[in-house]
Amino acid sequence: MEIRKGALKVSVGFLLLSALFAIWVVLVGQFGEFELRVLLTTLSISIASMCAMACGAHIERTGFIIAGSIGIAFAVLSFLLTQMLVWEVVDTKGFWKTCWSCVVISFALAHALLLNLPALATKHLWLRYLADFSVGLLAILVIYLVWQEGSLGEGYFRFLIVVGIVIALVSVLVPIFSKLDEKLSESDLEVLLKKVKDDYYVDQNGNHYKLHKVDIEQVN
Repeated sequence: MEIRKGALKVSVGFLLLSALFAIWVVLVGQFGEFELRVLLTTLSISIASMCAMACGAHIERTGFIIAGSIGIAFAVLSFLLTQMLVWEVVDTKGFWKTCWSCVVISFALAHALLLNLPALATKHLWLRYLADFSVGLLAILVIYLVWQEGSLGEGYFRFLIVVGIVIALVSVLVPIFSKLDEKLSESDLEVLLKKVKDDYYVDQNGNHYKLHKVDIEQVN
């Protein structure tokens, strides 16, 4: 909760700062190299905060910290590398490629983890798997494009667009099917539990349960 709230406040704050700074530049009529760098810096902070917020929400909702922590780390790393380019601390071809690769990974992790938040029925979990696979595949394709020195054929870009369309489709379907699954009756609802310790369990949505054995007569 604290990660998500903190990232949200930072993101909104720097978005407002970016807007105010841009308005000030337009009104004053001066937009030089320094002003551009400041604007890019504030926007970078906002974007990095959004990615971190998505990863923090995944940690809070599911209780699994590995994927979310990796996403937050890449968001921070992407921001730092971007600032080194914006302020020309380092300006080499290899560094540009490394920076953009980290940015792609950061966006991919944030998007994939967000798509893992909505609760889905077991029969619809294939949408989540398809989302994770397609987002990961697109990230690999884009990173390969960044590092590729030679020209790529038309088929490569066609395939890249197809994967992007699939991601757009599942990004819409996941929340829709999640809402539909919420309308299932309690008797049709399946809950997959993972043991945490002793009699305490957690489901795929981060809800915690304490279980105890009962006699069949009590149920009837």
